[in-house]
Amino acid sequence: MQPQSVCESNGFFDICSALPGLLAKHLNKDGEHLHPFEGDEGLMNGSWLDPLDPDVFEKWPDARRATPYVAVVERGETIVAPKGWWHYAVSLDTSVTIMRNFYSTSNQWDLIQRKDSGLAGAIATHVLRKQPKLKNQPDSVINDIATKTVHKLRETFIENRRKAAQQGSA
Repeated sequence: MQPQSVCESNGFFDICSALPGLLAKHLNKDGEHLHPFEGDEGLMNGSWLDPLDPDVFEKWPDARRATPYVAVVERGETIVAPKGWWHYAVSLDTSVTIMRNFYSTSNQWDLIQRKDSGLAGAIATHVLRKQPKLKNQPDSVINDIATKTVHKLRETFIENRRKAAQQGSA
């Protein structure tokens, strides 16, 4: 069996170049039929479903409802997996695969919101919960304070970037 990836979906664009390889993709709407589990950052974006397994439909009957789009990436070719598209890659031969996830202005806020949520959780657990005055507060109060703190930090960061850009163009 050649090296392969798990079936997954990401909150960013993927660029994959393989020498050579096969990539099966599914639309975002097909995700529910791929038996997702909680993967990166708490998102339902991973699946143990192996589309090349001869018993795939016995193990994962709902997978019949997903429509695969299959592409063979030849030497020197590149393929893009748009945000949210489920994808599964298999090397067809001994090869080198270069894969890069990237963010742009079209999807940067998805990343920022996920990171801000994680930051709020860390602030709640490791900072606020250890403050004597907040120690016995309910989780909802601690989480609300942490979320508002991160929101204020984000607003300040954006405002400072805006001011710096204005000063740079003046």
